[in-house]
Amino acid sequence: MTRAWKDRIWGRSNPQIAMQAERIAKERILPKLGFSNLYHVSAANRFFPFDLIGTYNGQRVFIDVTTGMWKTIRKTSQQELADALDMPMYVLFVKPDFSKYELKEGKGSKTVHARIAELVPLE
Repeated sequence: MTRAWKDRIWGRSNPQIAMQAERIAKERILPKLGFSNLYHVSAANRFFPFDLIGTYNGQRVFIDVTTGMWKTIRKTSQQELADALDMPMYVLFVKPDFSKYELKEGKGSKTVHARIAELVPLE
């Protein structure tokens, strides 16, 4: 996959766009998907392995928000923490232009990919 192709179909991100995506996820996307009791962990501590903690289907969960097309699950910090606490882990992909998103469960995966055809428009 070339950089030009990725930029054309996905867009380019930066730290400010990533932080805005986390705020949009907390305020608009995740509540619409049934998540509640959301806490923006990375706003309080940027070194925490997840961006948000919330409740989904009656269970506490970790949520990692990314403006990339794929997310590599860090085994030592993300997967081990989720496993040790028996908490499901989700990856929320948000396009850098904030036009679309996709939610995926990250358990057991080394890399989670967004699927362009499955992106949902952000209203």
